[in-house]
Order: sequence, then structure tokens, then C-alpha cells
Amino acid sequence: MRRTVHSLASLLLLLALLASACVAPAPADTTNVSSAAATTTTETVSDTATVSDTTAMADTTTAATNHEGWPAVFRVGFFGGDDADEVMNSNEPFRLYMEEKLGIPVELFTGTSYTAVIEAMR
Repeated sequence: MRRTVHSLASLLLLLALLASACVAPAPADTTNVSSAAATTTTETVSDTATVSDTTAMADTTTAATNHEGWPAVFRVGFFGGDDADEVMNSNEPFRLYMEEKLGIPVELFTGTSYTAVIEAMR
């Protein structure tokens, strides 16, 4: 029971860390823009809407597949406890999901202790 709680807590911590790294930046504050400047901006945008829309879509696609600076393999360590094989088997769906979402190979491993797992992920 205690091992299960620790495994779940570790998994939730990892997912929270990944989710916090994926937060989009806040939009710029435009409340102080004068109406003349807003009109000019609106006219300019309406003239080039097709180009801007296409560029925005291209930027989104590039950002989703750009793995520059990422490791070649994303490694996730678990404390196996008494049954390392069971830990690996029960986390296989997690590995497949992460590979699909990240677009890079995900490697799961078990360590003989929590300290060994942390040291191996450094």
C-alpha cells in the first residue's frame, strides 16, 4: 500500500512538472492603446489576414515538432521495490502516452532505491 502511494505521488509530481513546463506565456497588455493606433493596426491586419493566418499556423506546427535542446531519449525512473517487473508493466501505458505526446523515445527504468533513481536521472 505504501509503495503504491509513493509510486502514485511520484507519477503525479512528474506530470505536474511536465504540465507546468507547457504553460503558454501571458498575452501582452493592450489596454493602453489609443483608438487611432488601434484603427491603424486593425486596417493593417485586415489587409494581411491571410498571410498572418498562414504564418501563425506554420509557427504552431514548427513549435510542436521543434525538439531543439531536448534530450534524444526522455528517461523516467521508478523505484521498483520488491517487484520491479510489475512497476515496469504497470507504467507501460504511461511510456507510450509520453512518447506520443513528446515525439521522442521514452525510456523507463527502475532503481534499487529512490536515491539511485534520482542519481540516474541527473
